[in-house]
Amino acid sequence: MIAVHEQADLDPNRHRLRPAGDPDSVRLSWSTIACLIPLCGAVAVTQVAAEDARDATARQASPSGKKVIADAYPDVTRVADRPGEDWPGFLGLRHTGVSGETDLLDNWSPAGPPLLWEKEVGTGYSAPSIRGNRLVLHHRVGGEEIIECLRADNAMPVWKYAYSSRFTDPYGYNNGPRASPLLTEKCCYTLGGEGALMCVDLKSGRHIWSHKLKQEYDLPPWFFGVGCSPIVENDLLIVLVG
Repeated sequence: MIAVHEQADLDPNRHRLRPAGDPDSVRLSWSTIACLIPLCGAVAVTQVAAEDARDATARQASPSGKKVIADAYPDVTRVADRPGEDWPGFLGLRHTGVSGETDLLDNWSPAGPPLLWEKEVGTGYSAPSIRGNRLVLHHRVGGEEIIECLRADNAMPVWKYAYSSRFTDPYGYNNGPRASPLLTEKCCYTLGGEGALMCVDLKSGRHIWSHKLKQEYDLPPWFFGVGCSPIVENDLLIVLVG
């Protein structure tokens, strides 16, 4: 479960995201980077021009995935923004685990800040990422890994994209994704537990391209699965394959 609480003496539109029951909330938000793509070798690094990203979709077969847009929110391109710094991927905007936000509360009351929303989620070790007012989760429910976008301020659904996963942890840990989503201005990148590297449109959830790293690199079944979050450096998406 994730829960979002309000800091009582701050701007009421600012929120803090934390795992339910965790006393140490982490302020989340997000940055702007360029949307581009990956691959090559044990560390997969490849450069693809932005104009070619759309063409890559035609060259690669789409996985057995399905995008679902909530009927109540058909215009997924319009989501009201929110104040505050973004937290676009693992360890935040600067890859340090430190937020640039100020005026945070030093102490909470025993009851904690007011609960704004909470949501039951599937299995996995992936932390949510935030850009603007879009919060993206990557989790597993049953036999599917799900990339799910919610409004950060109220948890209303924006879109979700699901695809099948057969990953089973050999040591009995849960079978969900390990890596956190990476959000850029246009794209959402995710890496699943068995090496499904996905790029979907951040606004709509539309599938752009994907790679099955397990098959492409003949990856062995190792402890904890594929668990390294992708990063962006200039016009490269860098992925640790194994």
